Amino acid sequence: PWLFTAEAAMSSLLSSSLLPAAAVQAAPAVVAVLRANTVSSFSILYASHARWPLPLTPSSTSPPLTISVLDSSFNPAHLAHLAIANHLPSSAHGPPAHLLLLSSKNVDKEPKAGEASPGQRLEMMRVVAREMERLGRSEEGAARGAANVAVGVIEDEPTFVGKSRVLNRELAELVLQHCAGVRAPVVRLCFSQGASFSLSLFTLELH
Repeated sequence: PWLFTAEAAMSSLLSSSLLPAAAVQAAPAVVAVLRANTVSSFSILYASHARWPLPLTPSSTSPPLTISVLDSSFNPAHLAHLAIANHLPSSAHGPPAHLLLLSSKNVDKEPKAGEASPGQRLEMMRVVAREMERLGRSEEGAARGAANVAVGVIEDEPTFVGKSRVLNRELAELVLQHCAGVRAPVVRLCFSQGASFSLSLFTLELH
């Protein structure tokens, strides 16, 4: 039986190809925020810095801001999630921001007994985000914007069309708040997915 703290789970994430669903206990603060999410269908539960999704260091220019979204069940989080999350979208104008997104509903997946709870998955996502921050300190990681990462949850939006609509609205508003009178960049979303899900798009009418 796996029973690790979040810090120990990070070591497990690095040394194995799979982080067991029970490896990380749900953080009380994360669960509390999740339960308190009643105002908007989208909430940010963790961010690498206060200016996310903008770069930590302000820029004199405002090119389009690409936000690479990894929408996954994270059941459990593993090294493939880390690899996909670190992907650099070809359309990005400079280092992108990254969002690890957990959906309360997905059109192609139904909850099953014995799976990791939402709180456990969010805590594992935080471990992945912190590892991305560590990788972002390298020259290659900085070019990929790895350190500019957040963990979020979206409620009752099972399709990519619905998620895109909510994220575009909420993230554009967040960027405007950060810019405070300065010209805000245009927000562009890029959804990253694994090969198995990409294949399902061509074989099943999911989205």
